Amino acid sequence: MFQTEAAEQVAKLNVVSVKKDSVTLSWTKVEDAHGYRIFRYLTTEKKWKAIKTTTALSYSDTEVDSAS
Repeated sequence: MFQTEAAEQVAKLNVVSVKKDSVTLSWTKVEDAHGYRIFRYLTTEKKWKAIKTTTALSYSDTEVDSAS
């Protein structure tokens, strides 16, 4: 997938649920958005990594490292 325009950040990002091994996020729709890229911060590498592209308005990350 190629992006031809600058990406906008979502507005009203909400933490819906936090558990020992998962986190669920939700957000409001960005006008004219065709999808959303989810990133995870890798503490050991000190960088962001894209983990998912979705058209949904929420995401549950079930690969959370509780030690991070």
